[in-house]
Amino acid sequence: MDKKRLDFRLEQEMVGPAVEWLNGLNLLIKREFRTPWGVCDLVGLRFNEAKVQERLSLGQRSAIGSALRIMLLQQIPDCRAHRSVTLGRLEQTFDGILTADELGSEINWLVKGKFARRTRDGSLQKRNGWAPIQERIVALELKLSRVADAFSQALSNLTFANESYIGLPAIAAGRLLASKRSDQLRRAGVGIVSISADSCGVILPSNRRHMLLDPLIQMHCCERFWRTRSQGITLRGN
Repeated sequence: MDKKRLDFRLEQEMVGPAVEWLNGLNLLIKREFRTPWGVCDLVGLRFNEAKVQERLSLGQRSAIGSALRIMLLQQIPDCRAHRSVTLGRLEQTFDGILTADELGSEINWLVKGKFARRTRDGSLQKRNGWAPIQERIVALELKLSRVADAFSQALSNLTFANESYIGLPAIAAGRLLASKRSDQLRRAGVGIVSISADSCGVILPSNRRHMLLDPLIQMHCCERFWRTRSQGITLRGN
């Protein structure tokens, strides 16, 4: 019998082959990626380098930060549209969410970070023509079994990922592909990745066919990758 195991005793044992697969897709990788609905085992991202350079040319080296700050930035019109928003309007929008002082502090941060600018009349415009900055986001949920749980998580991950997969041991993955449940995955756009001790690959492609994408959550995801990238740290395999 082949000395290499055909299955796994622990989900953690699948991480190595899965990371190698994501590396092969030329993606930056984060493990145990926190989301509003739980922790995703692996997320891989590829930046659009032309847009990265556009962002850097604007002097925007910091990560934007919290989801609330990203929400605020999204409420400010882009300067290329020749529109702006007043402080009063933003105070109305964030009434009950931020105090006037907190809002002012967040706006000052965005201006200092060169993500926004004040016009002559004191209203605000944003400077992020680079958004969205990513080319591809892949989410992977690893499970030994418990396909129903994995499906629920993988479906939620399509809120920010371009592709979302359930990663299973090869035998379990093959059985899932041959089962009636695979039709549910196809309809939802969730794919299947087959994992063995020495290989990992897609046996059912992910194809998002619905409108789950949340631009705010997706941008927050990218900013978490940017935070490490901007520090000059290689993310591959981290």
